[in-house]
Amino acid sequence: MTQIEKTIEFYANLNRAGLLTLHCTFNKIKYRKVTESGSYSFKTKKGKIKTMPTYTDDAGGFFLKSEVKTMANEFGKNYQTFRKQVSKMVSIGWLIPTQTGYRCIGKQQLFNKYGNELNRLSFHAPTKAEVLKTAAIRFLKVNYSQQLYRQYNCPARKHKHARALLNDSDYTISIRRLQRVLGYKTPMSALKMEKVLEKENLITIEKRNEVLCHASEFGSYLKADSSLTAKCFYVGSLVYQRLTNNISIVW
Repeated sequence: MTQIEKTIEFYANLNRAGLLTLHCTFNKIKYRKVTESGSYSFKTKKGKIKTMPTYTDDAGGFFLKSEVKTMANEFGKNYQTFRKQVSKMVSIGWLIPTQTGYRCIGKQQLFNKYGNELNRLSFHAPTKAEVLKTAAIRFLKVNYSQQLYRQYNCPARKHKHARALLNDSDYTISIRRLQRVLGYKTPMSALKMEKVLEKENLITIEKRNEVLCHASEFGSYLKADSSLTAKCFYVGSLVYQRLTNNISIVW
């Protein structure tokens, strides 16, 4: 499992537990006084010089009780809502009360509880919606990369090949699979996420179906598989079965 997949699973587990919004607030608290202080350079395995920023943390994940109202305004949250979130984080052990304030636990403790051998996040975002949208598009890219590799030994990063192959109807992802991956409770939430990605021109969705039988024969098919009721529709005298939509990434 790649680091991106582990990160997606971590967020999905938080979403299932109803804690993803709370985690976004926790991140804002923990890193509210982290600022860029300089940079350092190092040589990569390929011999290239790479420069990375360094950061200074002036709070260490600690804040005073008297700062709660100020922080609510800083994060653009209702004061009472933010107070309830602080209380919730205390009750589940994410914040440790002290005499004068609260201290955030280490991120590794969260990774150990909700992750799968995760040691760092591959991506993050300030809101639950942004986290799940990023997780969805990252998952689709990883998933299609794996499909391409298995079928054609073609990494998806080779765009001139990937664009053509990903338009093939073999490359699909079911709503229920996306639901499980993102930790949604219902397939409808996953469908809404697909619509968001399509609206923002991150993916294209091709609805697919095929003729199953003549209308007069449909009763026999239902006796063998009652689930076809939700998968089929009539067009004149023919019955069509809905297939998994073909999703193509807009590279």
